[in-house]
Amino acid sequence: HVEKKWKLIAPTGPALDEIAVENAVESVLAKSVVLIDVRNQSEFRMEAVNGAVNIPLRDNEGTKLAPIFVPVSKESFAEALKNKVSNADAHIVVVCGDDADELAEIAGRYVFESGFTNVAVVKESVSQWLKQFTASGKRKKVLAAGAYKSDLLAKDAFATFEG
Repeated sequence: HVEKKWKLIAPTGPALDEIAVENAVESVLAKSVVLIDVRNQSEFRMEAVNGAVNIPLRDNEGTKLAPIFVPVSKESFAEALKNKVSNADAHIVVVCGDDADELAEIAGRYVFESGFTNVAVVKESVSQWLKQFTASGKRKKVLAAGAYKSDLLAKDAFATFEG
């Protein structure tokens, strides 16, 4: 029995490069890539990476407080991409959300099929990225047991005792 590693985009072209968050941050800070965030900005309390271009894979057909997300078509994604990224030779890095409809591989395939050939996808989602780095790209300090300070703050680990 032979194990095969399938390429993400095998039926329509070459495999997409997968890059780690650290490499993506370096590229964004060096301004050598166009970072595309595929999350819908209607999500409540959404934090984004500085300099990212937002081209959502899902449209919100509801309100901000009661969103109803619907996946966008490949054509409307491609149109939004061409409106926001005019350089066809741009190196594009796609970062995803945590939702199953916001996968970097889907967006990466759409980007590739729109005529951009230099495409990579970040393995981790934006929320995982922002646990390790600030929005501006500075590495966050890791505290005891590998927890990030932002995790502890979110869980009220530093809350004072009452009583």
